[in-house]
This record gives sequence, structure tokens and C-alpha cells, in this order.
Amino acid sequence: MPFRSVSIPALLPIGRALAAAFLLTAVGLISPLTPASAQNAQQPNGAGVETIEQRIAGLHAQLQITPPQEAAWAAVARTMRDNAAIMQRLLQEKEVSSRQGLTAVQDLQNYEEVTRVQLEGLRTLIASFQTLYNSMPAGQKRIADQVFQAPQQQSQPNVR
Repeated sequence: MPFRSVSIPALLPIGRALAAAFLLTAVGLISPLTPASAQNAQQPNGAGVETIEQRIAGLHAQLQITPPQEAAWAAVARTMRDNAAIMQRLLQEKEVSSRQGLTAVQDLQNYEEVTRVQLEGLRTLIASFQTLYNSMPAGQKRIADQVFQAPQQQSQPNVR
């Protein structure tokens, strides 16, 4: 079953805290959505939502992955897909449970669980990406540094 990103409005019944956590992990745990795609992700019909496969392809191009790096890249891409699938399943479970009504404590517990899963996914991603990053020449590392830093500085979530 192909992964499809879930739009933020579809998650609103879960609560603001869970939606904010989803925004931070939205597409592959590798970096937040860019400002344009974050804005589109808020559209009710999901138009413009970046899928994990689009994110992987975009990063492959941005990072200028070379043929000798493909094996290391495949591990990164697999980790991104696995993380996205795990997060999607978790958020679907939380959405179902939220329909039955949650107490404030239960909402915080949901947020804690999402954050824990996010952290575990990030640790796994760092391990797989480190291998790829270590194989990069200095110029390509500078590109990777820019790719990972720019979106984070531009699209910090506005949690109210």
C-alpha cells in the first residue's frame, strides 16, 4: 500500500498538540515541510500535500546522490518510508481514539507517545543518514547542510 501524507485538517479532532507534532514529523522526519507545502497541507482537500515518495525523490535530486552512493541512499529512503508508515499508523489510531473523546491527560499522553515515536524515528534516520553523509565529498556535504537547515529555519510551526 503506497504511503499518502495525511493533511493537518484531517487530524484536528486529535487536538492541537498532536497536530503540531504531526507537522514536525509530517514527511519523513527529515525536515519540516517547506513554507509553500506547509500552507498547501492546511487545505481541506489535501491538495499540495507532499507524499513521502515525492520527498524522497526531491531529496535525492537536491543532495545530488551519485551512483556509488545509491546503496547508502536506499537505506535512508527505506528509513524514511518506515518512519512515515509508523507515524501514519499511529496517527490513524489516535484519530480513532479521539473520536470517542479524550481527557486532557489522555491528550497529553497521546502527544507523549507521538513524540516518543518521532524521536525513535529520528534516531534511526540519523544512523542511516550518517553513513550516506560520511560518503559525501566536502562540496556535497555543504549542499546537504543547506538542504537540511533552510527548511527548518523557514517553517517553524506556529503553535497557539
